[in-house]
Amino acid sequence: MSIRDRVIYLDGVNGASSELFGIDEIRTASYFGPGNPADEVFFALSHASHIGRKKLRSCYIRWALTINALHAAHDRYENNPDIALQVWFIRQKSIFAPRLDPMLTLDNDKTKKNTRKCIDVISAYGIYDIYGCFEEIIFDLYEVYLRYLPNQLLQGDEYRELRRMYRNRHESDAARIEWETAFSRRLEDWRRKKTYSPLAKTFEALLGDVNLLKIGCFSDGANLNGVIRVIDIAAELRNIITHGGHTVTDRLDALCLGGADMLFPFKKGMEIVVSRNEFSAVEFYFDKTIFDINASINKIITD
Repeated sequence: MSIRDRVIYLDGVNGASSELFGIDEIRTASYFGPGNPADEVFFALSHASHIGRKKLRSCYIRWALTINALHAAHDRYENNPDIALQVWFIRQKSIFAPRLDPMLTLDNDKTKKNTRKCIDVISAYGIYDIYGCFEEIIFDLYEVYLRYLPNQLLQGDEYRELRRMYRNRHESDAARIEWETAFSRRLEDWRRKKTYSPLAKTFEALLGDVNLLKIGCFSDGANLNGVIRVIDIAAELRNIITHGGHTVTDRLDALCLGGADMLFPFKKGMEIVVSRNEFSAVEFYFDKTIFDINASINKIITD
């Protein structure tokens, strides 16, 4: 289980009311009984996309709570001028083991000013985390697909024994467990290597394997290219944040159309400032993308 799964704010079949998320609420296809894996996989993907959307929204809500807490902290220091901030560090002051002690006290005015400055920093790290959450969801969906239709991961001489296990998996419980254990290791290895590829490429490969480039929302090239551009924008922002960058790169400028994109107005030479607006825009596109995946899958099921 991912650490992001430890706190999921939205319960129920459809996550939350339409008043909060609009009338396009995700629907999970129902499936009863065993059948052809090529058919079953779509029902499993529909359910997984529903779970993924709840995970993404919960990630966004966690950061919204964090940003709200900073505003509340600022107001607390604003309304209580006698309160200071005491910061604790682990330090080794003697020959004894390191210990946690109060090492720094910031006065009220300095604490208040720096609390306000933290908000944009937290929004930037929110994009970093929600990109990671979206990446996790895409890989989770891909793994669901591969567990039902694993043939592409069984090619080559090195996987001859794995192919034997797959053919014999229905012979006994022991054979099934042997296959599931071995294929789980294969999936872990595949996922670890795949994370080094651009997420947009993995996303497009998933759509191709599931046949969503021909049916549904992503059969429209403009829609697909728009999603890939936003994925690349979030990836470039994460790269800049990770490596301590402070200005808009040539790549980010190009992805943001030279600052002409109203939701991502990043222009070459600008200082990187990520506000709640950009954070919310990334969540909006990622949420819509997962919804479109589900809608396209359901179109395959119902056609």
